[in-house]
Amino acid sequence: MDRQHESRLAEMLGVKEDSAWRYPGMFGVYRIHAGVREYWDNNNGWLPCDSEEDLIKIIKHPEAIDLNPLSDKEKAIMRTLGATLVIRDKTNTSTVLLFKEEPKVAVTGTCGIPDASDPIPKETPLAIIDCQLFPNLAPGSGARL
Repeated sequence: MDRQHESRLAEMLGVKEDSAWRYPGMFGVYRIHAGVREYWDNNNGWLPCDSEEDLIKIIKHPEAIDLNPLSDKEKAIMRTLGATLVIRDKTNTSTVLLFKEEPKVAVTGTCGIPDASDPIPKETPLAIIDCQLFPNLAPGSGARL
């Protein structure tokens, strides 16, 4: 499959390749990677989806895609702590960093969200917590409220 076709599904759905998103009524977090729809499994990482019925539903109603991969519970944790940005470390995958404001670093992460390949931010995170409280974040990804 050439590169032009790899991102066609992402283009049809209106999502960026390799960015995480949710769909109402479907469990979990999804992404399009190399033209393939994948879901996040906490034990095995990104795995290919095999439900054509779900894919047809998503293609018919791409406007329902929620580009924020966080669950309501994860958003509530962020609001309680006063955080606007959460980042899951790419190298120490059990760590999640919560920030009140955008860290001032050169951003190279997905969708402008810093990841572990970026310089360590000068700002101290509001909290550093276990990733089990944010099961929808893959290592090296992040999300904003």
